[in-house]
Amino acid sequence: MLWERDGKRGYHFEDGSERTFKSEYCGMFKPEMAAPETKAKLMAALEELAPKTPTRKSAVPKKMRDVPSVEEQVAVFRLQFPEGFEGGAWKKKHRGAGVTRRIKRHRDAAIAHAAEALSKENLDALLAAGDFAEVIERASAVLAKTDLVTKKQLEPLSGAKPSSALAMALRNYLHEEDTSGARFDEFARRLGRNSSGRCTWPLLTALRAVVNPDTDICIKPSVFGHQALAIDPTLSTKPRLNGANYNRWVALARELRALMAGAGLEPTDMLDVYDFVWLTLRPSAADLYEEARAAAQAAETAAETGANEAAPGSTTGDDGDEVEAA
Repeated sequence: MLWERDGKRGYHFEDGSERTFKSEYCGMFKPEMAAPETKAKLMAALEELAPKTPTRKSAVPKKMRDVPSVEEQVAVFRLQFPEGFEGGAWKKKHRGAGVTRRIKRHRDAAIAHAAEALSKENLDALLAAGDFAEVIERASAVLAKTDLVTKKQLEPLSGAKPSSALAMALRNYLHEEDTSGARFDEFARRLGRNSSGRCTWPLLTALRAVVNPDTDICIKPSVFGHQALAIDPTLSTKPRLNGANYNRWVALARELRALMAGAGLEPTDMLDVYDFVWLTLRPSAADLYEEARAAAQAAETAAETGANEAAPGSTTGDDGDEVEAA
């Protein structure tokens, strides 16, 4: 997308053309994962269109200078959890494996809670019985036991006025296909009408993340905006809260998951991806990047030294002169 104004959007297509659409129809676009060679061509074309980047480092925006690569993020993650997502340390601390008391960051318990409380069958039964308040109560209770939302962020849902329209919108949002983003928008609209609080990205997306952990992800734009710069700099880092933008963020998260796997770090689900982004891009991780880069440099130096020492064809005599090896 090149621009948005007056209810319209301009898009640049890979054939070089620019086309304009009414914004109301853009939600019908279906995001697709580009093949690596196609993406390379598209990014090259976008770079040609973009303004030239200043060569003086001081003139380059700080946020662009400080963006780590996914490979660097993986290195920083492994400094904290050397065995990755399959290791006992990660599974105990973040998945809650083998613990006797659940805490908010334990993902497996959150997924199990959501699967029981918010299953399609259970929600349909509640809707059929006209128990709309229980639908809202269950959704609030699931999120209240996680660290995906704050108490303040949860208020629009926990304090929402129950209605058949809101309960049905929530059910459809969680369990029906939403390639256009229309179900996201409908749930956000109904929730906004039935509550006095302000809906946020974490509130709306955390529900999908725990109900559909293999395909959906919780979004915190303040952190994911930084992640986007490492993968797709054309993505808005401050997106409007709507379904079309959510689908773009999901596509980004799925691409990140593939890149992580390619770097030897295979996530269990999208909640692992969410925690990976937070742990590697939070401000307190800054010092770990210096440590990871120093370790990588030391390993590279050691490898070069070892290669030089093992090189055949010559050796050095006691007087320092190079002589032919036997």
